[in-house]
Amino acid sequence: MNKKILLKVIKGNKDFQVLDITMNGLLDPEDIRNLQLPKGIDYTKGVIISGKSPVWLFSYLVHLLHISKWVATFDPRKGAIVVQSHDSKSPQAGDVIPLDDIKHYFGIHESTNKIKKKPGKRKNKIIAFVGPPHSGKSVFLNLLSLKLSKRWGWKNFQKYFYIIRACPDGEGDWYHDVPEQLGTTLRYKTAFDEGFVSETVLGIKTASENKKILFIDCGGKIDKKNQRILNECNCVIIVSRDKSETLKWMGAISSSNLELLYVINSVLTKSYKRISKTEYELGPLIRFNKGKRIPACKIPYNLADALIK
Repeated sequence: MNKKILLKVIKGNKDFQVLDITMNGLLDPEDIRNLQLPKGIDYTKGVIISGKSPVWLFSYLVHLLHISKWVATFDPRKGAIVVQSHDSKSPQAGDVIPLDDIKHYFGIHESTNKIKKKPGKRKNKIIAFVGPPHSGKSVFLNLLSLKLSKRWGWKNFQKYFYIIRACPDGEGDWYHDVPEQLGTTLRYKTAFDEGFVSETVLGIKTASENKKILFIDCGGKIDKKNQRILNECNCVIIVSRDKSETLKWMGAISSSNLELLYVINSVLTKSYKRISKTEYELGPLIRFNKGKRIPACKIPYNLADALIK
């Protein structure tokens, strides 16, 4: 039995079933060796793969499921996206099974560290991470996500949290785990145009239907396109290296009627200082300095815990 990759079959309808993935901590490629599919899969139906996991694990599971009628992967922003099919009368590669048709079939990850919701609180938080360029927003978001996953467990993190990159800079979670030059080479920037914004807005609306907390990694400019994205959020965290820029962003978020959760003053020196209940000075929020990796900045537990109250 693989203790780091837990696979569970969830019964669907007459057309498909769900293969649910739960990771127990960070995975290594060697973890897929001898990984076996669980019993109970009906290969005469389609299979929807769901869960947070590396791309290579999804790819391997698609390979293992190749004899099934069709295979799809679940995207909380869109639905189930079909990636292979062996039946002309079934959904074909590129087809999308709408979220509303499938979301009630998905299982709930159990954990002893359940996130408790207070009565009267809204169902979810859509938190925008904003601030001027080169302030360390993406680094802070990555460190905060790691802190939350450790604090509340990987199972809950996969179940309740989702990150949407609302800036087309090509920096995903992987970007923080590779050497600086390699990350710069591999990332692929796209245009920050109306098409990208519309896709992002739709993704936020769809993902908010089945995730309790969304982290929205926003671009560093105050403009109409970013304002459209902010209008879909209900909370905000400002990460800024310049106090005058912080004031500008406060003006921008006020027009979207967002709840300001925290202001993070980003500094280049090592710092871990609480200024007030909603303001911290943290640093350095950078990955490298002259090609050398910088030790990760500490993220306060009380800051992370407050996000899920």
